[in-house]
Amino acid sequence: MPTADASAKELVNGHVRLVKLLRLAYSAERAAAYAYIGHAGSVDDAAAKAALTQIEADEWEHRAAVLDILRTYDIPVSRVLEVRFFLIGKLISASCLRDRLVHAVLLRRPARERQRLRVFHHAAVLP
Repeated sequence: MPTADASAKELVNGHVRLVKLLRLAYSAERAAAYAYIGHAGSVDDAAAKAALTQIEADEWEHRAAVLDILRTYDIPVSRVLEVRFFLIGKLISASCLRDRLVHAVLLRRPARERQRLRVFHHAAVLP
């Protein structure tokens, strides 16, 4: 990890918007990674799942790269943003998995209905 001299650190830390954006980027990468975990868990296609897993890995790498920048300039990680984006990422991830569950139940329902109709039809045909 590279280190910055005092004047560079002072220059970067003097840009409040830049510091906020770096902190935001670091925490948001976490949310994105969790979202991709949920999305990958909600697809059946192996190629799509592999692509989503790779994107998730990329998000963790981006997060590590932003952390290096934060450490280089002695910028602390925002605990508030960390908690906020942890919750956002987990919520998105859970919603992907919930949607998969809902679709699975809805897709199975017609099969159950057809089976019931066959049973009723069979019962009606046989005296």
